[in-house]
Amino acid sequence: MNKKGFTLIELLAVIVILAALVSITATSVTKILNDSKEDLHNTQLIALKSTVEIWGSDNLDKLPEVDNCSYLTLKDLKDDGLIDSEIIDPKTNEEIPEDLKFKISTIINKRGKIVTTYEVDPESIDGCTYVYGDELETAEPKEELDEQS
Repeated sequence: MNKKGFTLIELLAVIVILAALVSITATSVTKILNDSKEDLHNTQLIALKSTVEIWGSDNLDKLPEVDNCSYLTLKDLKDDGLIDSEIIDPKTNEEIPEDLKFKISTIINKRGKIVTTYEVDPESIDGCTYVYGDELETAEPKEELDEQS
């Protein structure tokens, strides 16, 4: 008897091999997409930092004194026309909130030069002065919560 075609075992083997290839490919593609989102997020933060540096060069009178810091928000940059649209965070697909803070510090570096540094979304703005508004607001240090056992 002369058989033409594939046996059930051969077809199942091909399906298993194809499923393994799809699984490996899908994992790789997902990793590449996530890495791309992370890279885009970091690029956005760098661009925002550059925007704050431009703001600083346009507003030298509002930069902090040596050994002090000040802060402004994403909304301030939008109000000044430095950012003209909503910025979407690629990691969350949500709009970056307008209360995102940028810390500006003026220090004397090791060589004795006065340097202004800029941080995007700093861990802390405690003691920094808000650069806009009728009255200068100072961020108060966060109160430590006492843990009771």
